[in-house]
Amino acid sequence: DKIQTAFQNMMKDSEKEKFHLKLSKKFLCQPNEASAYLSTIHLNRASEMHFKRTGTKPLYVSEDEAKVAKLNFRAAKYCETLSAFSDSAKLLQKGLEFITPEEKWSVNFDLALEMTESLSKMEFIAGNYDACKAANQEISTR
Repeated sequence: DKIQTAFQNMMKDSEKEKFHLKLSKKFLCQPNEASAYLSTIHLNRASEMHFKRTGTKPLYVSEDEAKVAKLNFRAAKYCETLSAFSDSAKLLQKGLEFITPEEKWSVNFDLALEMTESLSKMEFIAGNYDACKAANQEISTR
């Protein structure tokens, strides 16, 4: 861990973003759910680093927001099978954030509905009742 931390401290933020993006692509090539989960984690980290550095959504997310949201949904389902409900909820929330508000309940209605229903369920199981209620309210207003 200390070696890894020292290595990361030597890297510029833009290099860290590229590194996580490269890892994401490598893991996505593997045919199993654990690798898809790791791919999603690295993609989300790269996206967060880009946003912190530039204040904008990265192009690799903007080009296909629904695909990135689906990847987070897939990883969330994997976490659910491991009874990692809080992690599943975080991935669902992150995936929903990738879809622009204008397209969330129009162009990507089915995906948004399925992900929000799952988010409600994961928040309930994790004991986050306010977050569960908020997800249910979002569904009921659609």
